[in-house]
Amino acid sequence: MSRPVCHPDVRRDPIIPFLKHIQQPISGTNFSLASCLMPLASCLFFTPLRFPVKSPPQHLLTLKKTTPPKTKMPHFTIQQQENHTWFYQLLTSEGHILLNGTPHEFKQSCLGEILSVKMNSSYKENYEISQSHKKKHFFTLRSMGSQKVIGTSELFNNAEDCLKTSNRVRKEAENAEIVAT
Repeated sequence: MSRPVCHPDVRRDPIIPFLKHIQQPISGTNFSLASCLMPLASCLFFTPLRFPVKSPPQHLLTLKKTTPPKTKMPHFTIQQQENHTWFYQLLTSEGHILLNGTPHEFKQSCLGEILSVKMNSSYKENYEISQSHKKKHFFTLRSMGSQKVIGTSELFNNAEDCLKTSNRVRKEAENAEIVAT
């Protein structure tokens, strides 16, 4: 009996077969699951990619370096905390915080979460409005597939302000640029 012949890259890199199966476009978009995971996969496995993959549009991942950010539209900022974790904030053009991201060990993971926010923010069912134990209102944004929290708002005194801010995030997050600070 002969052994099945495997492509040489598959023997060396177990992630390659997995990625080949997820290259089909996600329905209704120009993205494939592989193109969304590519920044994370290359960061986690530290392996060079050996096949062409359609990447997300450049305007979604472009970092514009300005200090401080001077933009007339909402934008994401990526910052590193003192404990060396990375997080993002979605800011208005005036500098008010619309959405806070979760902490990440790597900057690349933070960029992946921003991409997830851009893809999931336009769907109203991904938002959950809650009330804190101090009777303050806030909302969380969850990713559609995994229900993982990808963003949390500031605290609001009333539910109307919370709802207005969640609607603003829904309208503006998809087209917000990414600014590295």
